[in-house]
Amino acid sequence: MTQVQIASYRLSPCNLGQTDPDWVLANQHIPVVNGWLVVLAATTGETGFGHIECAPSGPPSLAHAKRLAEETGLLLIGRNPLDIGPILQRLDDGLVGENQVKSGFDCALHDLCAKLLGLPLHSFLGGAHHVDLDVCRIIPIKSPEAMAQSAKALIDEGYQALKLKLSGQSEQDIRRVRQVRHAVGPHVRLMVDPNQSYTVPEAIRTLPHLAHLGVELCEQPVAKDDLAGLKQVQDTVPMVIEADEAANSPAEVLAISTSKSARSVNIKIADAGGLNAAKRMAEICEAAGLGYRIGAAFGPQLLNAQAAHLAATFPRQDVPHELAEFAHFTADPFTGLHVSKGRLNVSNSNLRCSLSL
Repeated sequence: MTQVQIASYRLSPCNLGQTDPDWVLANQHIPVVNGWLVVLAATTGETGFGHIECAPSGPPSLAHAKRLAEETGLLLIGRNPLDIGPILQRLDDGLVGENQVKSGFDCALHDLCAKLLGLPLHSFLGGAHHVDLDVCRIIPIKSPEAMAQSAKALIDEGYQALKLKLSGQSEQDIRRVRQVRHAVGPHVRLMVDPNQSYTVPEAIRTLPHLAHLGVELCEQPVAKDDLAGLKQVQDTVPMVIEADEAANSPAEVLAISTSKSARSVNIKIADAGGLNAAKRMAEICEAAGLGYRIGAAFGPQLLNAQAAHLAATFPRQDVPHELAEFAHFTADPFTGLHVSKGRLNVSNSNLRCSLSL
């Protein structure tokens, strides 16, 4: 039997517009999320897809990502994709500090291998503990009144968990949460994310007020390189502190576990460098007794679907995953991923691509 090989690779632009032009996080407007689709074609005809995120909030640039992706794609021609371990090791060695590009190829390889074996992606990743996943939606930074209106609209769609982006302005942030809580009632799960915008004293002063309003979790309130400060906040405030920007690799998750600086970890596929690293991060959390979940995938339905398949393999499901942010993007080349009443059923997804391959 002829050994399967990667016959070709292709890059295709993937530029997703916002239905809301005033979408703000980390105090930055994000009107469009740019990126590249990675398409790996096998000699047997199957194709694997991945996404390289080039968001305005950080590197890589489109041009830089394209150059690295073209160099990487050439190295994969002729390789057996089912030898995925050695290939991923080569990506780790060759794309140090380029996690978004690495993630695109990592996800495309996993996608291709699962298709070659005739398996759903979650089976290739180890098997699903849960196929029906709770989903959280994100409310971007706006006035308290506008955020409350957005929150009420999402609750009316069936969501029962929300994450509010905060600005680091304590009094205004408290008003934001208060207005949202009043709009959605007492039973909706609320989380907040200041994106590192608080100092340690500000976080310790502000977060108890938010806990009083029923906020159960705060994601990365202080600077990512201040694990001691993060631990001080966690040890002081009456809510779960979740690491995000401080946890972009297995090594960083291990450091968080060792220092006990947070009680939960937000795992982002693109920032981690793909499904392989993200799975190892989750396994460290599982062994250490930390909470963990999939964070927002700012990309097409493809990336959210791949993240959902990984989330399905997690034994613990403590906090809703952020798997529905594709809903506010336009020009998505993928369709078929659906959230119903705040839940995403992995086994019911039927992803389709409109690209001409």
